[in-house]
Amino acid sequence: MLKHYTAFNAEQIDGIEISDAPKDDRNAIPFEPLSEAERIVDGYESKPTIRHDGGRRAFYRPSTDSVHMPEPERFDCRESYYGTLFHELSHSTGHSDRLNRGLDTELAPFGSPDYSREELIAEMGAAFLCAAAGISPPTIEQSASYLQSWIDVLKGDKRLVVGAAGAAQKAADLILGTTFNGAATETKQPNGTVEPTPAPVATIPSQRPHEKPSQPELF
Repeated sequence: MLKHYTAFNAEQIDGIEISDAPKDDRNAIPFEPLSEAERIVDGYESKPTIRHDGGRRAFYRPSTDSVHMPEPERFDCRESYYGTLFHELSHSTGHSDRLNRGLDTELAPFGSPDYSREELIAEMGAAFLCAAAGISPPTIEQSASYLQSWIDVLKGDKRLVVGAAGAAQKAADLILGTTFNGAATETKQPNGTVEPTPAPVATIPSQRPHEKPSQPELF
């Protein structure tokens, strides 16, 4: 049975508060950037365009090589803001102009093993970057929950998880501008002997519910 209803936007009705409307709170504490996190973002060479569109979604759009973020004040805390930003920046390393994971040429369908692997890469990369910025403790529980949700999609495939961890380290290194020499260097000791110093090894330190995107974007 069909019925006809008249619908109104909340703005057209008196006495209804619009939950998503920005509130005019003159006593609100302004967002205070974290200097080390900002240094990491600023130091990301040839990074994508970062846009604060005023919406509620955070995502990376490969076709335009752009990261879209809500305003910082929308987040519960600044650590969550940077954790989300690092997640999207980690996605951006998969562009063909960077580490070339095929995001702008052959983006995998949502929910597929390749898409799930990319989400693992981005979240692990975000965790590494948060650790580098000194903000991992406030975000580690959220990241662990998000990672587990995608591991469940992969049905516990440890090979994909391990491969994603390696790709995440490369993504974090690219953003941080870290390079490693393949050969060991030599260090001269005070007694005159020369001992090899091992090449540095990247270490892996120990938010966002996923939803099906309506267009080629990565959340």
